[in-house]
Amino acid sequence: YLKELLAKEGFLVISVPYNVTFDHANAVNQVYERFNSCLDYVLSTGLPDANLTPDDLVNLPIYSVGHSNGALLQVLTGSYFCEKIPKANVIISFNNRPATEAVPYFEQ
Repeated sequence: YLKELLAKEGFLVISVPYNVTFDHANAVNQVYERFNSCLDYVLSTGLPDANLTPDDLVNLPIYSVGHSNGALLQVLTGSYFCEKIPKANVIISFNNRPATEAVPYFEQ
């Protein structure tokens, strides 16, 4: 719902699918490469269907949004990479269950 709402307000939204894994370094690299490949393509071609040229897009600020594991990947991306990273991150995480039920091996 958030993606659609942002798009309706005129924001350019790039969603990056990734394989959920406990190998967070691999997931971060995957997300970073996929996002930047997509962004590079959009910045080189523009968005003709929206009547936007590359010059219209080149100076747009970049912000990332991540929930739960996506939030973790956003934080790790900022730790692993120093170039081509967002100006800011929106980190969202919530749980309606106690940590002992929601987090495997929490009590160990």
